[in-house]
Amino acid sequence: MTLLDVIEKIDSFNEEDTICAARPWTVHSEAVVGPGQEDGALVGFQRMYGKDYFLEVSIARDFVFDWKAAHGTNDPMMAIGERLIQYAENDA
Repeated sequence: MTLLDVIEKIDSFNEEDTICAARPWTVHSEAVVGPGQEDGALVGFQRMYGKDYFLEVSIARDFVFDWKAAHGTNDPMMAIGERLIQYAENDA
């Protein structure tokens, strides 16, 4: 699964889960979605898949929702994904 796949299906994931992805982050980076940060689960999850923390699903979901509300639903998911990566790298 890629980051773009995750973003396209963001509503299907548990909001308490976490997105981890291979660096350097692009919309084509391999990504996994799994347990949140409770009880060290995230550290084990990252080690298991060899990916870095990207964002919590709830944050990514809110970002996508807010983007669509502000810019309309016609923007390609690729553009939303690229902006979400910028957000994760610089603002999160």
